[in-house]
Order: sequence, then C-alpha cells, then structure tokens
Amino acid sequence: MEAFRRQMAVADKHIERSEDQVIIHEQMLCACVGFIYKHHLVGNEIKILEHNNFDKLFQVFVCTMPRRFGKSECTALFLAVMFLVIPNFKAIVIGHNKRSTGQDTGMLQKIKFYLSSIFHITSFRPDNSESIGFTFRDDDFRSIHAVSADAGDGLVLFIFYNSTFLFIFLCRSLYFKGFFMWVCNLAV
Repeated sequence: MEAFRRQMAVADKHIERSEDQVIIHEQMLCACVGFIYKHHLVGNEIKILEHNNFDKLFQVFVCTMPRRFGKSECTALFLAVMFLVIPNFKAIVIGHNKRSTGQDTGMLQKIKFYLSSIFHITSFRPDNSESIGFTFRDDDFRSIHAVSADAGDGLVLFIFYNSTFLFIFLCRSLYFKGFFMWVCNLAV
C-alpha cells in the first residue's frame, strides 16, 4: 500500500489527477487490501483500516462516471502503478471495443505511456496487440492483457495475485453497473 502511494506521488509530479480520480484510486486500492495483505489481513483488519484511513473493506469496486470524466486515464494510471509495485502482477482489462483496449489507441497505450514517461520502463516484451509484459527479474514477469467485449460502455478489470483476483468495474451507465453488481453477487 505504501509503495503504491509512493509511486502515485511520483506520478502526481507529472500529471494532475482530479479530486474524483484521487478518491477513486483510494477506493480501488481499498478493494485491493485483501490480496495485498493476504494472510496478514485476518486479525489485523482494524489496524489496516486505521493505517490506511479506510472506513471499511470491500472486495469489489464498482463506479459510475459520466462520459469524458477520466475513467480510462484513471484506470490506466492505477494499473501502471500496480504493475510497478506488485511482483508477478497479472491483470485483464475488458473494454467495450477494440479501440478502447488496444496498444495503438486504448488502455494498453495509456498504460505504456504512464510506465515509460513517468516511471521510465520502456523495454516491454513484445507479445501481441492485446497485451504488454515486462520481466523485472527472472522470477518476476508482470503482464496486462486487454480484450474487447464488443458491447457496453465501461471497463472491467480482473487483477490476479497469488491465486486470488479482484474485480473492478467502471462505467457510464447505471444499467451496466446494476448488471455487474448482479454478476458480483452471483460470484460471491
């Protein structure tokens, strides 16, 4: 958590996040507590809540934002920082069309921009148009995959860490937010 916040402070020197984006990043980070603290969470929930200034812990984050409000930029920066600080980080981004997820115009392009321009990571493993990868050490390969659902108006993230995953959904439409809340309830 502290490493994430330190790297986000580095990013803040290069870009300006809106007040809403700062709040959303904190809520996304709160949803990550379970897999960041993993075995240390049980019995330490109150200490972790107080230390991180969270009101409560949750495993799913769903957010509705209007068009042109910064969902993609917010998500790309969050993923770039998570990519940077979590060993063996794996994530899948599901966007509403190929343009919104690809390396030329979409989420992967934004993530690569943040990683290269702010954090100076440039030698990505050439994979394909739907993923980026980077080897930090021989035993630490990190990757982000992006696929198109060809439907909807939001972004869905699945973040994998030590055999657990986190589900994050950002969208414009309350209809889709309700649908994914329903899916989350089925999964729990």
